[in-house]
This record gives sequence, C-alpha cells and structure tokens, in this order.
Amino acid sequence: MKALFRKAAALLAAGALTFSMFSCSSSSSDDHDHDHEGNLAGGELNGDENVELDQMPYGAQLMKLTKAEDGVAIGGEVDTRYLSVEEYSKLADYLYAINTKDATLLSNTMFPGMADYMVSRLGSGTTDNYVASLYDNIKSYTGGDFEFNYIQTLDCQTAGSGMDFSSYDSLITTLAPDAQITSRKCVSCDIMYDNGKSSLSYRTGQNFDIILYTVNGNCYAFR
Repeated sequence: MKALFRKAAALLAAGALTFSMFSCSSSSSDDHDHDHEGNLAGGELNGDENVELDQMPYGAQLMKLTKAEDGVAIGGEVDTRYLSVEEYSKLADYLYAINTKDATLLSNTMFPGMADYMVSRLGSGTTDNYVASLYDNIKSYTGGDFEFNYIQTLDCQTAGSGMDFSSYDSLITTLAPDAQITSRKCVSCDIMYDNGKSSLSYRTGQNFDIILYTVNGNCYAFR
C-alpha cells in the first residue's frame, strides 16, 4: 500500500485565471529548503486524528507517486481526495512534454485541437515551435537548461470553489461543440529541478498552474 503523508506547510490559494505561463495563482513561495522531502511531515496518518479528513484542505493527506512504481512521467505527490492518479499522470505528461520539448506528447495531452489553436493564437508557426517557446519561457527563470524531477501539487480548485472556468469552457466547446465536460480543475504546483534542489515557484515568485478537464470521459491537461 502506498504511504500517505500529512502536509505541514500552509496551503497557497489560487487567484485570477489567464492564459499566461504562470496563471492561476499569484502567491509567492517562501524562501525555504527546496528538497521535496522537507515538505512531507508527520509520517503516516494515524487512526486517531482529531479532524476528519474530508474536512481538511488540500495537502492534508498526500500520496507519493514515482516513475518506477506508478509509471508517471515525473514523480511527485498528490492528495487523492482531490485528484486521481490518472489526473496527476496527465499533469505530469504535460510538464514532461514541455521539459523534453516533445510536441507530439504535448498535443496528445491537451484537448484535441487545442495545441493547434495555441500555435495560431501565439503565432508560433508549428507545435514544435510552440513547445520550444514554453520551454524557453521556463528557462528564462531557471537561468539554463533544466530537468523537472518532482512535482508538489499544492492546491486544487474547482468551479465549486469559486474559480471561473468559463473561458476554457468556451474554447473547448468552440473546438468540439458536442463536448461533454464532466470535471474542471486548476492545480497549483511547485516543480523541482536540479535533482530536486531548486524550486520553480521560488524562481518565478508564483506557483505553476495547470488546468485539468475531463471531457467525454477523457482527461486533458493544458494552460
């Protein structure tokens, strides 16, 4: 059975929705030790916890996922009360596609037609150029080539939590008028690189947010 951990740090709230690279959240990260193990505290949850888990916020119960054991593209931690392993895996695929500049994987991870829409909207010319531009945007913060090593999922917002997903709904229904949207989520992440010692949130001053939609029974990740 996978180990579950209690998150000790305060959770960061997400803010306004835009299409910018660092979009949904506006909170700055604290200057702290960026080794991801330092953010897992308290060990396994005991049966005598005073507060019911369903009353606790995102991050109160975390599961660690690894490439070796779980087959995810990038290892990390997820609160499975809010995000399924499948949803985390799609999120990891999206980040891995950017990290490796894999245009095919990026297109397959996003909702059908969305990558082409973004290429047209941004004037990138090709999907290869588009994913390269996403990589270069992050590189401007890291100061050089990078390799994502670990994903800390910090928060998950839904329409029920007050976030406005209408712009994404409009885009999806424009691409596929008969689309049946059954889930909308915005996941705030900190992404570790340089063997897990450097934090992208620390470099940028805000979290990296990814949109997860379930449409016609399939999960997609995009920004």
